[in-house]
Amino acid sequence: DIKDSGRVNIKAIVPVDMSPEYKSGYQYAWFAPDGGVGCFCGPAGAGSTYWALSIADSVDKESGEVSRFLSDDAHDDLPAVKDSVLERLKGLGTTDCNFAIDLVDRTDPGSIYVSRSEESSSVGPDLTSSDGKIVLVGDSAHGMSGSYGQNPALALEDAAVLASCLKSCEDGLGGALERYSKRRVERCLEIQRRSAERAARAMRGEEAGEDVSKWIHRWNVED
Repeated sequence: DIKDSGRVNIKAIVPVDMSPEYKSGYQYAWFAPDGGVGCFCGPAGAGSTYWALSIADSVDKESGEVSRFLSDDAHDDLPAVKDSVLERLKGLGTTDCNFAIDLVDRTDPGSIYVSRSEESSSVGPDLTSSDGKIVLVGDSAHGMSGSYGQNPALALEDAAVLASCLKSCEDGLGGALERYSKRRVERCLEIQRRSAERAARAMRGEEAGEDVSKWIHRWNVED
């Protein structure tokens, strides 16, 4: 199932270096206090800088009616997208997002990419076919929020767990694939949940509040 997260993502690469006040090689981010806007930028190769924005839909407090920052029909009018983004950022009334305003202002509208923020909301219940001829790994098996940056890592984990299960398949191929499916569904649902929670906290301007290495770098393929 695909879930719309209620935000639109807008990004581009600009053929300019980051301003001298920013340390070379680092990524930068700023979040509006209400979580409505997230601004990101960083190096994108020699002489280029990327910027990315995540802008939330607005919700009427009385009626609950949702209004999108950009309608689906507006995604293709990139000059208008650029103008809308600049108006939104300048309307925040803070100099903290000036780095984003400067980069957007210097962007060729034709290079802007716009997409709704959508995520897979389920994994499993099985990652293998009943006849054992198909095994899902990587993006075909699970979607993931980008806040942990773990999509490629989880694909490698899939391969490692599959190899481990096949190596010790004393109860046959069927049993090995069943164990693989169970272990990966549990692991991926956990990381998917924590990743989404981390992204939501970041958009609210809150600290991450956890040691990410506990759930990623200390994981054991045999567990």
